[in-house]
This record gives sequence, structure tokens and C-alpha cells, in this order.
Amino acid sequence: MQFMFYVAYVTDPIPFDFNADGTVDVTDIDMLIVEIVAGTNQESFDLSGEGVVDETDLRQWLSDAADHNGFSEAYLPGDTNLDGSVDSSDLNNLALKWQQDVANWSGGDITADGRVNSTDLNALALNWRQSIPVATSADATVPEPSAWLLTVIGLALVFRGPRYS
Repeated sequence: MQFMFYVAYVTDPIPFDFNADGTVDVTDIDMLIVEIVAGTNQESFDLSGEGVVDETDLRQWLSDAADHNGFSEAYLPGDTNLDGSVDSSDLNNLALKWQQDVANWSGGDITADGRVNSTDLNALALNWRQSIPVATSADATVPEPSAWLLTVIGLALVFRGPRYS
């Protein structure tokens, strides 16, 4: 008789993963921008806990999402594809929606006012060609060179085998 055990892993939901798909990406920030523009102040989008969904929540999302995605600093205003750099692809995203009523980050509404215009272009320009660093793990330990030397010597002694004269 065989017994099989299944372990279910329950993870806490990510508060800034608004579509609950397990990834924190452009879709989530686009949803936040829509909520900021709509002004309905849905509690699930209020990351700052102040009862209002606004630019404070946007800044909080940029920081929390970047940290969650392995960056050591907040995403930069203008990084419309959230790749960690403000570059020509971000400018292209903004240009494609230029002077349109668009309420999403990925379309260039960096200022969350529902329109892609010169204020969004200015926000992008202020961070042009800047990147945020990938986080380094403080928990990662690198052995001292002497530890490597001792390991090599120990392995050499183990595999040396017995000596016969």
C-alpha cells in the first residue's frame, strides 16, 4: 500500500500585484494609474494607507515593485516598460500615445493625469539614460580565499590514496 502526501504552499498575496497573477509588472502599474485617474479611491489600491489613491501610492508602488523584482532602488519615472532603464523604448512608448487621453504607465502617462503630454515627456527626460542597479544579496556569503585553499588541500589529501614504499 502506497501513501502519497501532497503539500500545498500558501503564499501571502502581494499587495501591489493588483491582478493577483503572481507577477509584479506593467499590468499592475497600469491598473494603479487607471485608479488614480478615476479617483474612486478603491481601498485595494491605497498602498500608503491614507485613504486616497494618488501619486503617493504611485511612488510607493514604484519602490515596492522594484524591490520585489530585484532592484535596489525604485523604478524611475519614465521607465514605461519597467526594465530598470529609461531609454529609447520608453520614449517610443510615450511617443506612440503622444497628446492622447491615455490612463496607463506603459502608454506614457507617467504623471498619472490621464493624458500623455509635455509633463510626461519632462518626467521621462529628467531620468533619460539612467538605470537603477540590480540588488545584490547581502545574505550571499563569499568564502574567504583561505577557505578555498583549505578545501583544495583537504581534497588533495583525500584523493591522494595510500603510499606504499
